Amino acid sequence: MRDVAEILVPWAVVTLALFAFLDWDESRLTPDQRGRAWPPATRILAVVYFGVLAVPVHFWRTRRTEAGVSEGIDRGLVAFGLYSAAAEGVEALPEGMLLLVTAIAGVSFVAGLAWLSSGARPWKHRLE
Repeated sequence: MRDVAEILVPWAVVTLALFAFLDWDESRLTPDQRGRAWPPATRILAVVYFGVLAVPVHFWRTRRTEAGVSEGIDRGLVAFGLYSAAAEGVEALPEGMLLLVTAIAGVSFVAGLAWLSSGARPWKHRLE
């Protein structure tokens, strides 16, 4: 069970955080920058397959400046730190807590995705 939790929990935490962060970041973009952003389905695939590496690529695609790439690398490092913290947290858990924490991470992931896809985000109005 420990192996499953060590893979699933950090992945769920970081993937959901990346979905929310990229969605929020796109709400701040100018129309030209938003036009260079990934379409929703491509963004989902990039985050799921590439994880934290999707962040610098997103910033490069949308900003097209050295400052944008630098900001993307910084934000990617923060996401990697979040992943490391979640992995360390799971590693420190006693064996009896692993199933509960894994279930909570899975349910939170599904609920978070449902919330993000519902359009109920407070920053949603800026995307229009």
